[in-house]
Amino acid sequence: MTTLDLAALQPLLQRLETRAGQWETGRVQAETGRRFRAELQALKRCTAAACVHHHLNGLLALTPDLPEADITLLHALREAAETWL
Repeated sequence: MTTLDLAALQPLLQRLETRAGQWETGRVQAETGRRFRAELQALKRCTAAACVHHHLNGLLALTPDLPEADITLLHALREAAETWL
């Protein structure tokens, strides 16, 4: 089994992590923020393509509750991951 190296995705992952830490109280619901950070951390630990897809889908499921800039970053991450995978 080949393991994945997510180094190519690190700039986008880091930017999303930074933005999640900057959300103003009330701008993103606490539960959504918690789920977002958990999915992001799980994604960073992925070593298989199926894992990456699973956690990307988990992040994308949260888009109705996220600021537009974060949605744009998530779509860029998805595109980069799909191209890379």
